[in-house]
This record gives sequence, C-alpha cells and structure tokens, in this order.
Amino acid sequence: MKNDFLLFIIILSFSACTGRETNYWLEQAESHLNNKPDSTLILLRKINNPDKLANYPKAKYNLYHTVAEIQKGTRIRTDSLISEAIDIFIANNDSVNTSKACFWAGLINMNADNYVRADSFFVRGIPFAPDATLRTRLYEYSGISLLSNGKPEQALQQHLQSLQDTAFISIPGKAAVLADIGQAYRYTGQPDSAIIYYQKAIQKSVEAGSTEQTAFFYEKISDIEKEKGDIESATTALKSAIDFGYRRTSYPYHMLAQAQIYIAAGEIDSAGIYLKNAIQSTNPYIATRAYQLQAHLYEQGNKAEQIYYAWRNYRQSFNNISGEVHSEIMKQRYQEELLKNENNELKLKKKQQDIYLLSLCLALITACTIWYIIYSRLRKKKIISEQQLKEQELKNQVAQLEKERELISLRERATALREQLFRRLSASQKIPSLTGRTKESTEESKSKLTTEEIEELIQTVNEIWSGFAERLKETYPLLRTKDIAFCCLLKSGISTKDLASIYYITPSAISQKKARMKREKFGMEDENLTLDEILNTF
Repeated sequence: MKNDFLLFIIILSFSACTGRETNYWLEQAESHLNNKPDSTLILLRKINNPDKLANYPKAKYNLYHTVAEIQKGTRIRTDSLISEAIDIFIANNDSVNTSKACFWAGLINMNADNYVRADSFFVRGIPFAPDATLRTRLYEYSGISLLSNGKPEQALQQHLQSLQDTAFISIPGKAAVLADIGQAYRYTGQPDSAIIYYQKAIQKSVEAGSTEQTAFFYEKISDIEKEKGDIESATTALKSAIDFGYRRTSYPYHMLAQAQIYIAAGEIDSAGIYLKNAIQSTNPYIATRAYQLQAHLYEQGNKAEQIYYAWRNYRQSFNNISGEVHSEIMKQRYQEELLKNENNELKLKKKQQDIYLLSLCLALITACTIWYIIYSRLRKKKIISEQQLKEQELKNQVAQLEKERELISLRERATALREQLFRRLSASQKIPSLTGRTKESTEESKSKLTTEEIEELIQTVNEIWSGFAERLKETYPLLRTKDIAFCCLLKSGISTKDLASIYYITPSAISQKKARMKREKFGMEDENLTLDEILNTF
C-alpha cells in the first residue's frame, strides 16, 4: 500500500512537470507564429509525443503546426485537425483560438475551392473574434468565398458588415475593405456604386502611401469603365494606374530598357537621354548598369574626359553595390547569430525552468513522503491506542462482572442469613412472609404482635441493616415507635396481605397508610416514589 502511494505521487509530480514544459513550448511557438513559421515548427518539435497530449494542448499544437505549414507554402488538403480543435476551443471558452482556427480552416477550404465549407467556417468564427481586425478579415473572406461561389448579393452584404469595424483597423485594411465592396457591387451589376467605392479605396491607399495598391485600384476602375463603354474614362484610369505603378518601381527598368533599345538601333543621342534618366534611379543595380552603358557610348564618341568620369562613376556605384551586398551578407550573418543566441537563451531558460520544476517536484515528493510516514506512524499509534483502550474496557467489564457476581453472592448469603434470623423470631409464626410460608386468611390466624415481638423485630432489623431504626428516627423525627415498627416490617419485605392480618385492616387500608405516612411523616409529595422504595434505599 505504501509503495503504491509513493508511485502515485511520483507519477502525479512527473505529469505536472511535463504539463508545464508543454505549455512553455506552446507559448513560445505562438509568439513566433505570425512572423517566423520555421521557428514555430522548431519549437513545436520540442514537445514529446504530441499525439498523447490532453485535448486542449493538443488542439493548440495542431492549430499552430497547421498555420506554420501554411505560411511556409505547404498545401494543406484537409481541415480535420483544425475542425476538431475548434470544438475543443469552444468547450474551453477560448474565443481567441476559436476565431483563429475558424479563419485558417476557411482558408484551407478556399485553397481547395470548397467555398461553401470555407464560408461556414468564416461565419462561425465571427462571434468569437476578440478584436476588430480579425472580425473584419472573417467578414471579408466570407464575402470573397460567397463571390467565388457565385453569390454576389450575399457577398455584398458580408462586405458591408465588415464596414462596422473599419474605424479600428489600419488604413491599408480600410482600403482593402472598400475595394472588396466595390468588387461586390461590380458583380451585382452596379458599376457606378463599384466605382464610388474603388475611389474611396484609392483615397485610403494614397493616404497610406501604397502606390502599388493605388495602381491596382485604378486598373479595376479602368476595367469597369471599359465594361460601361466609356473608353475615355477607362484610358484616364489606366494612365493613372501606369503612373502610380511606374513611379518608383517599374520606371527605372523602363528607362534602362529603352536606352538599350536605342543603343541597338544606333540612336546614340536618344540612348544617352534614357541612360541619364536611368542613372537617377534609386535602384543601385540599374544605376550601375546605366553608368556602364554610358561609358561605352562615350568611348564610341572618343570623349576622353567623359569616358573617365563615366567609368569612375561606374566603379563607385559598383563598389557601393559590393559594399551593400557585403553589408547584407553581414546583416544576414548577424541575424543568424542573433537567432542562435536567442535559441541558446531559450535553451538556457528552459534548462533553468526544468531545474526549478525538477527541484519543485522533488520537494513535493519529499514532503508527501514525509507526510505519509508521519501519517502512517500516527495512524499506527492511534490503532495501538484504540486496541489498548478496548482491552482496558474489556478488563473493566470482566472486573465489573466479577464484582456483580460477588455482590449477588453476598446478597444471596445476606438473604439466607436474614431468613435464618427472621425464623428465630418468636413472631415468625405470625408472619408467613418472613419464613416463605403461605398462610390462609382465617380468623384464627389473625393476631397482633406483642410489644416484646415488635421490639425483637426492630432489634433484628437493626442488626441486619446497621441501625436502621435509629437512623430512621434520627432522619425523620416525626416518626413514632409504632411508625418505626411499621417501617421495619416494610423493610423486612413483609407482604401487604400479612400486614393487613397483623393490623386487622384491609390491604387497601395498608396502601393508604403507606401513602399517608410518606406524605405526613416523611414529608414527600412525589407520586412516582413509594414508601417501600424509600425504605429499600435507606
């Protein structure tokens, strides 16, 4: 029994330590989930036997692992693990993970072109969303699923619902919501409303400084205007899209490409103009290539000084690129070393926590063991004490029985002695109760006791009961000699019938005499206590 208890304590302590370790790795994995999916997977591998985890931590594990795989580009073909996790999160009142799991389950089904099931997950997660950003995304993707499933009217309603939380989300997010509404209006056959919302989206994207997003929205407006038949407005919108699209990204490439085309065509002057524009690019690679081509053009024109400066600029730009490449390499190495240090710190912290938890478990096991030993000893002492008490009680009962036997024996001997004494009385023939004989009630048997016989009876009673008459007289001074003689007859156990014969009265009169004497001579009014009982205990 003792070994089983200690084994139970050890297993319980080990389970507690293992549970704390699992929670630690899950928390670390969650903190890296959005930005570092590879780190998330590495941290999740620290958990031993994930299939044997309890339902709630296993649900977290499945969610984080699935999300990390999706973010890495892995195609997840089934939502079974996340669907099961959703039910567990709901049962544990975890609204945050419930809404996240619903979102990713919907995304899995969207990638599988199962838009009906995807929408059901997005809608299911909306009531559990803890913040406006996630709730807006759930509405947004629900609308996209409905639109992909050929239900533009329902999609429009979902996108309009997402407007209620736009005050609490980022400006690019607001622009995306407005653009989704515009797209829904477009597919419901309301192009004017679609253009209005795309224009609102453009205002937000310009406010956020997102040129690519702005260009994309202008392209959508151009498509809608073309569908309406307004070619002029479509062209204007398309030019705006090109303007925003080429302003910072495509424009330098365009200049460099044009310069190379003119060089191939032999138009040196035009090529030089485009090279000068390309050199102004913030992209160092384009600028370096433009310097190189410019130097080759100057060599064709025998312009020595310009050739020198062109090649010097090319060399400086090339060195800058090399420096930037080296800097990037060093930065990458620094990030790798930083990540290694972070991992080492995590490992060190984990070991410290393991040591702390192990020490705590050992302390708990030691405390439980000491408690069990002390408890066992106290229980053993208690059992021994109870046994000793029972043995003592048994001895007392045996002794009591022996005393009762001795007392019964003494009483029997006293009774026998009393009967012998009473038989010697001269009045014993007149009182059958004293000798145990039966006497017929006839006129000849009725006789009063003489004075000598009464005195002899009182003396005998005094001898048997240690001065009964003297003590009675002393205690109750109202008693006369004949009253004391009557009490001695009652003490001797003489029956009411014999008393009636002695006093020449009826038995009922004897009873009345007893009651009257108890009340008047003894001064007792208790109806439940008889004179015989008083004298027997006196």
